[in-house]
Amino acid sequence: GDRGIAPEYRAVAVDSDFENFPYVYLAYIYYPATVEGPGEQIPMQGFVKRYRVASDRSEVIRSTGKIIIGNYVNGNCLDVDVKEDNYCVTRPPHNMCGLLSDPSGRIWITTGDSAFVYDSERPLAMRSQDVDSLYGKVLRVNRNGLGLKSNPYYNGDPRANRSKVMALGLRNPWNIHWDDALGTAWVSEVGEATLEEFNLVRPRANFEWPCFESELDRFQFGIFPECADMLNDVPPSSGVAYTGTRAGPAFSYSHREGSANTGVAPVNIEGWPEAFNHGVYFCDYTGNWIRYVKVDETGTVVSEAIDFATEVLGPVNIRTGNDGCLYYLALTASKLGKICYSEDNSPPQVLGIVPPNGFSGVARSTVVEVAVSKKVMEETALAAVSVVETVSGQSVAGVTEWDETRNILTFVPNELLEEDTMYTVTVSGLIDLKGISMTSEVASTFVTGTGFVRYLSDLVLTVDPNPSRVVRDLAEDGVSPITIRGKRFRKGLSFNPVVLIDVQVPDGCTSIEGYYGIDDISRRIASGAVIFTIAVDGTFIYDSTVDGLGIPSRKVDPEFYFRLPVESGSTVTLRGDFGDLDDIEAIENRGVWADAAFRCGNLDSSAPKVESFEPGNGESTSTNPVIRIAFDEPMNYNTIIQAVTIESADGRRIPWLPVDSTNPQTFLLAVEELDFDETYVVTISKLAADVSGNRLEEDVQWSFTTESPPASGQKVQLVEDLIPRRVDGGVSFNGFPREFIPGVQVYSNGLGMQPDARIGYDLSGLACTRLKGTTGKDAAAGGDSGACRLRVYSGASEETSRKRLDRYPRAAQPSRGLGIDLDGDEYLEIRLSAGGDQGGSRDFCDIVRPRVECDGADIYLTSLTPLFEQGIVEKNRSAVRLPLQLFSSSMTFETGVVLPAGSEATYTIPGRCSTVSFTVGAGLGADFGDTELVTTVDGEAACTGQSFFHRDGARTFFCSVEGGKELKFQAVEGLTKGAIIVGEAELDCAVGIRKPVCEISSLPVSFRVGDTIEYAGKAYRFNGEELPASAISWDITLVHCEPECHDHPDTRVEGREGGSYDIPDHGDYFFIKIDCTVTDMGEISKTSTSVLPETVLVTVESTPTGKVAVVDGTNGETPLSKTLVVGSTITVDADPVGFEIWSHDNALGPTFNYFLQDDTPIVFTANYS
Repeated sequence: GDRGIAPEYRAVAVDSDFENFPYVYLAYIYYPATVEGPGEQIPMQGFVKRYRVASDRSEVIRSTGKIIIGNYVNGNCLDVDVKEDNYCVTRPPHNMCGLLSDPSGRIWITTGDSAFVYDSERPLAMRSQDVDSLYGKVLRVNRNGLGLKSNPYYNGDPRANRSKVMALGLRNPWNIHWDDALGTAWVSEVGEATLEEFNLVRPRANFEWPCFESELDRFQFGIFPECADMLNDVPPSSGVAYTGTRAGPAFSYSHREGSANTGVAPVNIEGWPEAFNHGVYFCDYTGNWIRYVKVDETGTVVSEAIDFATEVLGPVNIRTGNDGCLYYLALTASKLGKICYSEDNSPPQVLGIVPPNGFSGVARSTVVEVAVSKKVMEETALAAVSVVETVSGQSVAGVTEWDETRNILTFVPNELLEEDTMYTVTVSGLIDLKGISMTSEVASTFVTGTGFVRYLSDLVLTVDPNPSRVVRDLAEDGVSPITIRGKRFRKGLSFNPVVLIDVQVPDGCTSIEGYYGIDDISRRIASGAVIFTIAVDGTFIYDSTVDGLGIPSRKVDPEFYFRLPVESGSTVTLRGDFGDLDDIEAIENRGVWADAAFRCGNLDSSAPKVESFEPGNGESTSTNPVIRIAFDEPMNYNTIIQAVTIESADGRRIPWLPVDSTNPQTFLLAVEELDFDETYVVTISKLAADVSGNRLEEDVQWSFTTESPPASGQKVQLVEDLIPRRVDGGVSFNGFPREFIPGVQVYSNGLGMQPDARIGYDLSGLACTRLKGTTGKDAAAGGDSGACRLRVYSGASEETSRKRLDRYPRAAQPSRGLGIDLDGDEYLEIRLSAGGDQGGSRDFCDIVRPRVECDGADIYLTSLTPLFEQGIVEKNRSAVRLPLQLFSSSMTFETGVVLPAGSEATYTIPGRCSTVSFTVGAGLGADFGDTELVTTVDGEAACTGQSFFHRDGARTFFCSVEGGKELKFQAVEGLTKGAIIVGEAELDCAVGIRKPVCEISSLPVSFRVGDTIEYAGKAYRFNGEELPASAISWDITLVHCEPECHDHPDTRVEGREGGSYDIPDHGDYFFIKIDCTVTDMGEISKTSTSVLPETVLVTVESTPTGKVAVVDGTNGETPLSKTLVVGSTITVDADPVGFEIWSHDNALGPTFNYFLQDDTPIVFTANYS
């Protein structure tokens, strides 16, 4: 419903003991409708309410509603102490979140902090740390909303807020789900600007918000004693200001992967393979994916995130069902979906081997990578790969690694391979998780050259000042692999700044290459970034702040690639230093030189190039293309898998599968069925590497479009559906200009009825689409009798049925055909009453051969058992029990166009259509002679042989209108005047052509925070006929673009041609998307448009530079710039250590608020001692 009219429901839970306690619980936000003063809205309020369900489970009993959270309501809720049972919505986001009823019937409730990132009232967010408030908590209460004695902060008063608290320190705990094995709950927590997380709830757990965002410390909150103690790691034994036990996230991930963790659920489903069980599944609303991690019996995460499902559009909840499936709710797709496990009985297959078969000049240091089609047993994977010298048969000693996330085997030789030697790789013995073995072994050969790579982590290193600060090939010794923003590296050096690593360049080596960045294991992101420098024999040749990113690397930055020339025997020094010397003690930061290596010998060093791709840039293709990418040299198959993405124009990631290719320079990608008339963008990132490890110099991107849909599949009735564009010469529709010569025809099947009579039928389950037959006055009534009134009703039920036909058959009038679209209606009723003129006593009317077309077959009504009969209704005979006899004529049509000689009718073809079909003939009458019908499309003849004489029978035509815009029927006079009747004409057009249209007519050019934008539009049927406002609905969405754009659905308005929307102060950059949806005759279409904001660039500088600052929630080193919306009120923070004054106002402290009045760029300069 509209805001101010109805509550906004956030969560629902059913009592776990529903048989004994038939309750449902609702968490919602209520928007009061009254206003206290100009521009002042009474604040919204959050509640949790319990209802009893009726015994037949059909509905809740409204009178049983009981508020269990939010009982304190007294005028303006902002005036109520936070210690009361009151949840006043001080800011629109982050409010009532998740609900569950645990096996003991306890109700768990998660609440947000109800604060904005840029709030000047910092205490709003700090309420999450106040155990006496309801904000930012996991609450546990009984069915009446009272705190439990077993809760960690129970104080003897079950009504006290602290007695209800199980855990605290949360920002936006979107969902909560129970874990039977652990006896507690998992909570998904939506982060702010950098990280997402989910948590395992333990009594007294403090998840540290707002002092930390997951592992990211938020120094600006250090002014509060609770955060100061956390930020300084004050041990609890020393006495701390914060409450509870500090608890880091169970798992976190960066906003590079997704920015709204909206669901988390434990999964251990009977019948699912072990690889998918004993895991915690989680989803991301903006990332459009579902992933999972493996956990042990204590709930500790023991694996990296594993992809499970992609292209899940806007998932907001996941949970397991009793049917052995995982269910998900996708808000963007408006879909409740489920994922079930079905057995794949195909054997494991080798999809590709690197180096490719037959390739020469392979580096002597190469590893062998094997891509496998499915997950396999680890023990078979580790024993599957063997490498031997082809000629001598001598085995190569080495170790095999199994990456179960990507299904890739990596064989790592212990030593360099011999020069110019052929090797044979054999893969055998793979067995999948069901015990199915690969059918045959796969062999591949390659020949080495003289070049090789030497990883720095395998060489002798000199480390200053302390060798323990450097770890080889892991982020921390024995802890985790090296990862930068989610990308995993097999080799490398991780370190704590400040550190200098000296290494001598081996003989024959000519360059050094690798990546650098901050490892994901780092905790204190904002406490100091790292500068990476490289020197050769004491001379600096690379500085990351000059030659790389341009700034010191932070955890929020991606990995950065480098390749530099060196000479054998020289000494290379890799240095990692803090970007801010004040942070020299922050040893938690982990810088990494990832995959750092020397390239040596005659090793290919040229970057690969994309030679061609199909479909080509801008080309049109089918909806199920195979994408072909050709490189100028053999490529590493496994890097292509990571490098290629395909996206639709609206940003949806399109899944693809590799197609087996024998040419290592060419890769074929098969995609799912694509949409018609859509643009798709293919990107090959710089992750794509050749067999020698050289990567693309830059991303390659192109686009293609899919074909238009076939111009057939949906029928458009010319007379019923379209309005003629032009009519000349006495054309008439659905009527005839002359009386037909009457005759009598006898029928054996039908219904004979006499007023007042009714008969009804139940068509449920038959999927009926049309009612057909012929109607008329029965001949037994006599030619001088009057009219009957015949009406037909259909619908989903008798109560919802609507009138589909209202006809007056008259004496001596020709019978008329009957054709009514039922659209799957399940109820059908026929009524006959007197026509209101003479001869009422003889109002006998018939429906002959009445039948319904159901699932492609005709079913006669006389074969069905009626739901009811009232009055006189006879089957297969007239009402007076004589044979069914109708007045007849040579031609009868339900719809038609009558064209006297010399007339014409012109129609606009409504889009892409293929043919027009119609039955045509001459009308009966003394002066109806030979007349020619000329049918043209855009002025060109579309049909031939259309001359008719009155004694000729009717003929049916199918004429092409492909590509046409205008259809004209023209009657040309022959030897005598006549008239042409064009009956039941219809166009065969593209599916979807009947969709209505919304034309948005009124929108502002831009907006500022605080503006009220007006929107308006009109709805039209596909034929141009205007529709009423009741056909329209509006959806207003705030699109928040930090760090990437994602939707915040806000307002829905129905049955209006327009409305208004007040622009909130949401923070960051955002814009407003307006969707106008039109519904007409079962067809739905949506028109979308956007209104962009007026923006202003805000920059924080410092003297000296390199200080940490925060602008509207975004952390970074100065100079730090951010584009924001005019009219916003922002908070600016500077590092308080050593801070003296702001240049623009020396009275301000390191934190201040600022109103962005216009679009003039603003620079704030912080001065330090």
